Amino acid sequence: AAAVEERQLKPIYEALDTGNAKSALTHCNKLLKKYPPPPAPGTVTTGPPHPSTTPRQIVTALKILALVRGAKLDEASVLCTTLLAETPTDETVLSTLSHSLKPLDRPKDLVNMWVSAWTRAAKDAEDLKKKAKTAKASDADVAAKMQLVEELGAQSFMAMVKTGHWVMAQSTAFKLYRAFAPPKGQEVDAGYPALRYLYWSVMSAIMQSEYPNPPPPVPVLVMIPPPESVREYEANRKKEEEEDRKLLAEEGAATNGDAPRPVGSKLTPTRRKKRTLALTLAQRFIETSVQMKDGNLVGDEAVIRGMSVERFWLWADVLRRIAQAGDEDNGPSPDNRWLVPNNLMCTQLATAAAASSAHVEELRADIAKKANDWKRECEGMALRLSKGDRNWKTFITFFDALFFFLPNAGETPNPDEYPCLPQEPVEVKKEEKAEQNGDAQLAEEPKEPAAPAAKVPFTVEETRKFVQKIAESDDEKFPKGERAGHLGVLELEKRLRKSAFASGDSPNFVDLIISYSKLFASKPVLPEDILPYLLELEDGEERSKWDAYVE
Repeated sequence: AAAVEERQLKPIYEALDTGNAKSALTHCNKLLKKYPPPPAPGTVTTGPPHPSTTPRQIVTALKILALVRGAKLDEASVLCTTLLAETPTDETVLSTLSHSLKPLDRPKDLVNMWVSAWTRAAKDAEDLKKKAKTAKASDADVAAKMQLVEELGAQSFMAMVKTGHWVMAQSTAFKLYRAFAPPKGQEVDAGYPALRYLYWSVMSAIMQSEYPNPPPPVPVLVMIPPPESVREYEANRKKEEEEDRKLLAEEGAATNGDAPRPVGSKLTPTRRKKRTLALTLAQRFIETSVQMKDGNLVGDEAVIRGMSVERFWLWADVLRRIAQAGDEDNGPSPDNRWLVPNNLMCTQLATAAAASSAHVEELRADIAKKANDWKRECEGMALRLSKGDRNWKTFITFFDALFFFLPNAGETPNPDEYPCLPQEPVEVKKEEKAEQNGDAQLAEEPKEPAAPAAKVPFTVEETRKFVQKIAESDDEKFPKGERAGHLGVLELEKRLRKSAFASGDSPNFVDLIISYSKLFASKPVLPEDILPYLLELEDGEERSKWDAYVE
């Protein structure tokens, strides 16, 4: 772009920005007359490009954009084909041309344009490295060329993402990681810039599991012969149907002619196979950033390089998708395939990530429920609440896990199989009298841990006391400010009423709602808070009591 004077291009950019495509087209035609015409199609050029080639390509790309903005798509498509035949490599030309290829519905050309420039730049970089060994090129030139290669590779990946070519995107991202990652053994625990390409590859593999094929072409009028994009799409569809027939035949032969219908899966056999391969590949890639010690992948011995909260969520989501796909394709497994993601979400790394991200916490709770880890989930949420966590999601998860046990609790639940109240550490001080300088003083010996206290199961009464204690402690710390504890009292009683656990000594539900309304009457969110509980009031005495309070 530096080869073209700014004053020459400025009128074109201004015309395009203001929507005056006709004026932009006029300026482009005037500038193109100053440059020699492009070589004829099929002409083989040798040696370095002519100095005027790049400026002419920039103006031509702007002309194509002006034709597209002026709705002259046929003329723009012909000129675009001519320019692509020259295989431009200048980044300004490529970025300008990319704005025109999408409206022209040429996604494959958009991808091939960036890939061709990336491949050519990578080849030039290799030649430059060879010259650097013989002192014919400086290290600064090599570094600048490698930076260009990386930029073009990233643009190629973005073009594949925009057009839905996830298989190519995954392969491209991993090539970038292999090309720019530090040598093995020289990585740092904090991560390195090229690590992002590995996660690009993981995200592309996840999308590949959902969309293994590029999107279909834009519907157009009947064309004879059909466009290349339509022919390619139809060929891929027929190939997938043929693979489906083969896989169904293999499944039928394995089950004596009765192929089992996948449980909950609406995908064809080929799609299920592609999904499994893509998710397995994503798991392998994301675990590449984990340095294992003694084969321990998940645990305190694992060193996670560059593992941010978002990347950890991605790791857990991959494991969740693998377990979910297994359940959909083959039905629930006796050994519970959800234990693998659940073990990851029980680590200290997961606890720290969930504390700072609601998305990780939501994913952790979902995985724990699928793994039937209700006891740990209930006790973990109770411990959080006792330590001051007032996130409403924590209350909901606690109640969901607790009411999984309540129907079968009995009068004396087994503490080893039933969630129990969080135990606070208790220490016993041994004190004895000592004489020093004639005065009696207490000399404190080292503290010794007391015997573990008896576990108290979360019965209905103990749960009421626990939640009420939370509400009372909030009143002491935040007078008329914290609503979660009091809302938890209402939520508990609502669930007990629905589960038929309410008894004669249960607190009056209407009185609880009225007390909450008086306490937080100044809060604008009050109607939204109490609406779910008002809907639970029975017609008659409860409804009349509430109406009398409102009046």
